[in-house]
Amino acid sequence: MQKQFFELDPQGDVLLTLRRPNVLKFFWRSPTSDKLADRPEAGNDAPGSVGPEHKPGPGEPMPGMDEPSAGEESEQVQFLLSSRHLRLASPVFDAMLFGGWKESTDLAERPRKIARLENPDTSNSGLQLCHEISATEWNTEALLLLMNIIHGHHRKLPRDVHLDIMTHFSVLVDYYKCHEITEVFAHLWIDRLKPSLTRSYQYMPMIFVSWVFSNAAVFEQMTELAIKESEGPLQTMSLPLPPIVINALEKKRMNLLHNILHILNETREGLVKGTKGCRFDCSSMLLGALIIGMEKHKIVPHQLLESCSDRSIKEIKLILLSLDTPIWHALQDGGYRPKQHSCTVKSMLEPALDRDWRKSKGLKLDDFRVQQRDEELPKV
Repeated sequence: MQKQFFELDPQGDVLLTLRRPNVLKFFWRSPTSDKLADRPEAGNDAPGSVGPEHKPGPGEPMPGMDEPSAGEESEQVQFLLSSRHLRLASPVFDAMLFGGWKESTDLAERPRKIARLENPDTSNSGLQLCHEISATEWNTEALLLLMNIIHGHHRKLPRDVHLDIMTHFSVLVDYYKCHEITEVFAHLWIDRLKPSLTRSYQYMPMIFVSWVFSNAAVFEQMTELAIKESEGPLQTMSLPLPPIVINALEKKRMNLLHNILHILNETREGLVKGTKGCRFDCSSMLLGALIIGMEKHKIVPHQLLESCSDRSIKEIKLILLSLDTPIWHALQDGGYRPKQHSCTVKSMLEPALDRDWRKSKGLKLDDFRVQQRDEELPKV
C-alpha cells in the first residue's frame, strides 16, 4: 500500500486518511477537440463526480466520502491535523469530529483502535490520537493547500495556483464550508489567474470559483463569456453549481442566440420582399450573397436553431459579419459614371447584431445571493 504523510501539526490529535486520492475529475471541452475530454458515458457518472443535481448538506455523505472497497485501498494520503483548528475553520469538520458522522472515529470511545502514527519519520511517532476521519477521491494538492491555510502555514502557500487546482480547492471550501479563512488567499489567486483565462473551456470552472468566493466582478465577466463563447448548451463539468445559476445562464444564452438568428431571418425576409436594400438590384445582389454564404456555412434557413446548436454565439456573429458581398458598379442618381455600390451584407447585419451583443451581459451574483437568503429565511 502506497502512503504519503503530511504533518500539519506535530502535536495533532486528528488523523485524516484520504483514500483513492485524485480520482475526482471535472470534464470540460478539450482546447484541441470538440469532444468532451474524459467525458463519462451517458447515465454512468464518473467515480466521485459531483453534479448540481445533488449537493449533500452537513451530516450527509457525498460521493467523494464513501467507504472504498478493499481493492481500492492501494494508495492513501494521511494528514496529521489539529481538531481545534479544524473546528474553528469549518462547521462540517466540527460535525464530523463530534457529530457522529460515519467518516469519523472517536478513539476515546474505542480504546482498542487507539493508533500510533504509522510514519516513522514524524517528529512524534508515538503520539496518541483522539480522532480519525476519512475522505476519498479529493485532490491531494488542493487538500494540502486547504490544510496549510487552516493550520496557519501561510509561507508554504504558492503565489500562483493553476485553474484545475483552484477548482478542486473551491470544491473543498464549498463542501467543508470554510470560506472565511480561505477567502483572502483565494482572491489573490483569482486575480493572478484572470489574465490567463482566454479559452471557453476555462469559463465554467472559473464561474464556480467566483461563485464559491463571492467574487461578483469575475462572476459577471465569466458568465458573459460563457454565454457568448460556449459551443452549444453549457456543460456543468460535474461542478456543484446550483441549478438556478445553470438555468439562468442557459436561458440568457438561448435568448441571445434567438435574437441573433431573428436578425438574420429578418434581414433575409426583408431582402426577399424588397424592404431592405436601397433598390431592386441591391436587394437582389445582397440576397444572393446571403443565401450563398448561409449555404457555405451550413446555416439552413428553415432550421436556423438546429444548424447553429453546436456553435458558439461569438462564432455565429463572426461568420455573419464575414459573409462575402460581390463588388459591382452602378450609376448613381445624377451621375454619368458608374460607381462601386456601398451596400454590403455586413452593413445590413452589423448594427442590429452589435446592439444585441452589447446589451447581453453576464449574471449578477447578488441576484442569486438574495434569492438564496430568501429561501433560507424561516417561514412564519
